[in-house]
Amino acid sequence: MLPNHRFQTLWRAVAFGAASALAVSLPLALGRLLWPGGLSGGAEFIFWLASGVNVAGLLLLGWRFWPVVYVGVFPAWFFFGQSPAQCFLGATGNGVEALLAIWILRRLGQYRGGFGQTRTVLSLLFAATVAPMLGALTVPALLVHEGRFAKPEFWLGLGNWALANGTAILVLTPLLVALRRGEWPSCRHPREAGLWVVCGVLCGWVAFDAVFQARGVNFAFLMFPFVIFAAIRFGQAEASAALAIVMGSLYIALARHAGQLAPESAPGILWFVQAFLWVLSATGLLVAALAAERRDAQTHALEASLREERARLDALRYQINPHFLFNTLNSLRATLPLEAETSRGMITELAGYLRTTLEAPDTDLAPLREEAAAMSHYLAIEQKRFGEALHVELALAPEALARPVPVFFLQPLVENAIRHGLEASQGRFHLRVEAALDARGHLALQVANTGTWREGATPGHTGLGLANIRRRLELLYGKTATVEIVCTNGWVRICLTLPPPA
Repeated sequence: MLPNHRFQTLWRAVAFGAASALAVSLPLALGRLLWPGGLSGGAEFIFWLASGVNVAGLLLLGWRFWPVVYVGVFPAWFFFGQSPAQCFLGATGNGVEALLAIWILRRLGQYRGGFGQTRTVLSLLFAATVAPMLGALTVPALLVHEGRFAKPEFWLGLGNWALANGTAILVLTPLLVALRRGEWPSCRHPREAGLWVVCGVLCGWVAFDAVFQARGVNFAFLMFPFVIFAAIRFGQAEASAALAIVMGSLYIALARHAGQLAPESAPGILWFVQAFLWVLSATGLLVAALAAERRDAQTHALEASLREERARLDALRYQINPHFLFNTLNSLRATLPLEAETSRGMITELAGYLRTTLEAPDTDLAPLREEAAAMSHYLAIEQKRFGEALHVELALAPEALARPVPVFFLQPLVENAIRHGLEASQGRFHLRVEAALDARGHLALQVANTGTWREGATPGHTGLGLANIRRRLELLYGKTATVEIVCTNGWVRICLTLPPPA
C-alpha cells in the first residue's frame, strides 16, 4: 500500500491529467462538430482551454508535475486523428508554455497564491502574451511542413494560437486558483450576485448573437460593465467567474450560429472574439486588483486608527494607578456622613465604573455582560445626578450577554444619548437599552432615547464618537456589522447588528 502522501501526490497527478486531457478535447470536439472540414489558420481551435488549466495546475501543484501535460496527447491522437508529431509537439509547447508562465508569475509577479495584487496581474498579462509564442510558432510551422496549412496561413495560425492560449490563461488560471483556495462563490451578497449573473447571461446572449450573425452590429461592449462591476463590488474571484461566464456565452453563441458563418469570414470573427475577451480579461483582472489594493489600504488605515485609539486609552490607564485611585475613593467615601447616601452611592458607582474600565484586559472584544456592567455603573451615577428627570430601562436578553462585543463601545453610545437627548427632550427624558439575538443568530443592540437627532453633534464629546464606532465595527466585522439611526415619534434609536462569532 502506498504511503498517504504518495497516494495524495498520485491522486493530484491523475486529477490534473484528467483535467488537462479534457481541456484538450473540448475545443477539438467543438471544432470537429462545427467545421468538419476545418478553417484556415486552425481558427476552429478557439480558446485553447488546456493552457489555462496547465498553468493553474502547475501553480497549485508545483512545476515538477509538468510531464502530466503529455496526457493530452492521447485524446488528440486517438479520438481526433491528429498526427503523433503534431500531438507531441503541441504537448511539448503546452508544457514549456506553462513552465514559462509560472516562472514569470513567481519571479516577476511575486506570486503568493492569488491574483489580488496589481504586480501579479501585470505579470499574468505578460505571461499570457509571451508564454504561448513557442507553441504558436512551432505547431503552425509543422502543419505547413506537412502540407495541411498553406504557407500564407502560417501567420494566421500563429496569431490564432497565441490569442487562443493567452486568453485561456487569463480566464481560467485565476478562476481555477480561486476555486481551489475556496474563494468563490461569495455568499456575502447572494441576491445581488444572482441578479448580476442573470444580467451577465442576458448581455452575453444579446452581444454575441449579434457578433456571430455578422450583420455589422456589434454589442460586445455590453460585457464591460458586467465584468467591471464584479471586479469592484465583489473581488478578483468573482471577476474571474464573470470572465468564465463571458467565455461560456461565446461558446453558446458560436454553437448556435456557426452554420451561418461563411468559411472565409469565420476566422476573422473568431480572431475578434478572442482578442475582445483577452482585452476584457486584462481590464477586469486589473480593476479587481486595484480595488483589492484600495480595500487593503483602507483596512490598514482603520487598523492604524484603532491602534492609535488603543494607545491613547492605554496611556490613560498607565497614567492612573488603579489601586491608588480606588483606595482614595474608598477613603473619601468613608469621610462622608452616613446621611449623605447620594454622595456615598455616587462614589461607590464611580469606583465600580473605573474598576471595570481601567482593569479591563487588553483585548478588542469582551462579553456583553462586562460592557453592560460598566454601563450600569455609569447609568447609576447619572440617575443620582438627574433624579426623576432621567428614566432608564434595560432589556438585555440573558442569551445575548455572553456574546463578544467591541470593548468600550456601548457606554459612549449611552453617554451620547443622555448628553444630547436631555438637551432636546421635552419633559422627562427616557432612555432604553435593548440587546437580543435575532432569528439569524446576530446580536441586535439598540440604544433609544427621547428627543431629536442632531447631525454632527455625536462625535464631538466622547472622544470615540459614532463615526469612530462605525470604523471599529468595520475593522472587526467587515461589512457584516451594521449601524442604523432611526428617528420616529419623538425617539432617536441607534440600532446595531453584530454577526455571530466566527
